[in-house]
Amino acid sequence: MTIIPLREAIYHSKLVGSKSANLSVLLQHQIRTVDGIVIVAPYTRTDLQNVWNKMEGAAPLAVRSSMSSEDTEYSSAAGRYETILGVASFEEFVYAVHEVISSGYDAVNKAALVQPLIAGYCSGVLFTQSPISVNAMMIESIYGLGESLVSGKTTPDHFELNRETGVVVKERITNKKTHGIFVSPQPSLEIGHQVEYPIGKVRCTFSFGTKFIGSVSYRGQQSPSLSEEQLIGLYNLGIQLERIFGTPQDIEWTIDEYGICLLQTRPIVVKQQSITEKESLLQNACLEGFPASSGTVSGSVIQYEDLELQGAMKDHYIVVGYETSPKIIYHLNQVKGIVTEFGGMLCHAAIVAREFGIPCVVGVRGAMEVLQTGDVITVDGSQGLVFKGDEHGTLF
Repeated sequence: MTIIPLREAIYHSKLVGSKSANLSVLLQHQIRTVDGIVIVAPYTRTDLQNVWNKMEGAAPLAVRSSMSSEDTEYSSAAGRYETILGVASFEEFVYAVHEVISSGYDAVNKAALVQPLIAGYCSGVLFTQSPISVNAMMIESIYGLGESLVSGKTTPDHFELNRETGVVVKERITNKKTHGIFVSPQPSLEIGHQVEYPIGKVRCTFSFGTKFIGSVSYRGQQSPSLSEEQLIGLYNLGIQLERIFGTPQDIEWTIDEYGICLLQTRPIVVKQQSITEKESLLQNACLEGFPASSGTVSGSVIQYEDLELQGAMKDHYIVVGYETSPKIIYHLNQVKGIVTEFGGMLCHAAIVAREFGIPCVVGVRGAMEVLQTGDVITVDGSQGLVFKGDEHGTLF
């Protein structure tokens, strides 16, 4: 069977993978998500033409991976496989499906999930159980589509909620929300054109295909990207999904004119470790960011660009970069720690770091300037701190 309606995916979970199967469960429970079609490899061009004929009227489309090896209770494989957004023609569709399926080189069963692209003006990730506290729920959000958040290219707003009451116990609102990636309301949106959203007017600064980069108003930049009502809505959905699936969930979502729409849900794969009571054993902190994966490690720095050029290494390094690129997963056997200038605690690479027990600190301003390849540092992923020298106090 090559073509499977998403509503029936739960009955073919081994073929379509957990991502599609979980969304099928949401549809059965009448929880708002995006209906679609799953294409299972191998497939023919005729199969693709048949799917396109059914979906063309809902374009632009999103083509997402749904491999047998992702979104399981043992491994999220977050960011490992391709997702292509904004597909608007048949040739683009053929290319997108090929790229997504081909990215699943290590999967036993390969599938691509085809859905209409939701024109969300705010998107993010919800962990129903925080990776740093079993008593909290964690939400991170940005304006526009969520691709910049999950890829670690931007630092999101951050909220922590009491799991029992839904009350916000901690929030960190960034004032760097100057731009976002949005779905174009019309083809070839002109630069300078303003689009009205609940967050205010967004001005097009660059248009590409079915999407555009929009400049957010100053008021929007300074305000939380989520309202209290939206936070409560996400909290309630998180509790509902935990009851359905029986385990804490990692949920990707977006908000459009109709409200919250869930894009993905999967089990959280991480050993919980509270950091609130852990005191740092080290002194001489030189940089500070946000804790993304607990643990303390010392070692030599290698900047991400140098890691890409060097390839295989004899030693293990602490990787420093601007963002937590998902491609870092291909070097995990050589990485002992991660430090980035941007990104949030719920981006893909941070999720993978927790799964593999690699200390990680994100949002470290000035990391690429201060930490050069060859420097010796210590990363305290539990406190979000970076120290000069090794854990014995030897400074470089």
